[in-house]
Amino acid sequence: MGIRWASVWTVMGGAGLALVSLGGVLRGHPWAWAPFAVSAAVALREVRWLGRRHRQAREAQFDRPRR
Repeated sequence: MGIRWASVWTVMGGAGLALVSLGGVLRGHPWAWAPFAVSAAVALREVRWLGRRHRQAREAQFDRPRR
């Protein structure tokens, strides 16, 4: 199982954009809520997808003896 670099970059980009948008929200720009919500949701969805993929790959190796 290799690292899905596109997913890693998606999480990093979404988290970065969420932080920048959160800065706008904290400065009093109400329009910044929309990009914050979208980028945070995309980053969270991608993290959950990566975790699910990791668990499935680990469970698929059931025929290998445990150490």
